[in-house]
Parts: sequence; structure tokens; C-alpha cells
Amino acid sequence: MSRRVRKEVREWDGSNWILQVDEKYVYSGWNLLAVYNGRNSDAPLRTYTWGTDISGTVGGAGGIGGLLSVQEYSGTYAGKIADSKNGFL
Repeated sequence: MSRRVRKEVREWDGSNWILQVDEKYVYSGWNLLAVYNGRNSDAPLRTYTWGTDISGTVGGAGGIGGLLSVQEYSGTYAGKIADSKNGFL
């Protein structure tokens, strides 16, 4: 199974490439669990909470419709995401 595990964005300042973004991704199967800041001692940026998906199981439909909440760690809470049990948010 192939997943994006890291994202690096660099900007050219005229003589050097300067790292602007370094994000690391953690998955459980198809479900993204967390994103960490590689520029800040791997501090958490976002975490994701999953429940049962549209198949009625955890991950039977690849997580579609199972995302319950997203937590932002920039100092403010992003809020809850409601699941309609039809795969819509």
C-alpha cells in the first residue's frame, strides 16, 4: 500500500532552497490519523478521529463516511465533523 508519508515544500531565495513546509503523515490502513510538523520537533498539526464507515465497520469501505472529528493544534479547535451514514459530511 503506497501512501504519502511526507511533504516538503522549498522556496528558492536566489541562491538556496529554503524549507518552508515539512509535514509527516501517519495512517491506519486507508485512514489518516495524524499530521506532524517536521520543522518543529514533530509537533502535531492535526489529528483525525474515525468511527464506522458506510459499510458499518471500521474501514470496510476504506473509511468513507467514517471521519468523526479533526483536531487542529494551532491553538484553536477545528470542531466536529458530523457523519450522515451515507458518506456525506
